[in-house]
Amino acid sequence: MSTRRIRRKSIETKDGSPTILVDGHAVGIWSHNQKKDNLEIHFSPFSRLESDVPSRIEEAAELGRFLGCPNVKTTFGK
Repeated sequence: MSTRRIRRKSIETKDGSPTILVDGHAVGIWSHNQKKDNLEIHFSPFSRLESDVPSRIEEAAELGRFLGCPNVKTTFGK
């Protein structure tokens, strides 16, 4: 089991996109789209992520709770 911590925010790109951090390194950006009770979070990595990273994006559900969206979908790609 990996002890890596995956976080978002903390760093933003020049265009204001929130950054995905893995072990303190920026590995991509993310965005979200909210429609009523549905929240879609899209992750755009800068390069291929290690196999355990996509399954460990823990804050996606927390963002859904914060925004009052019980239905959270995550997608990955450029």
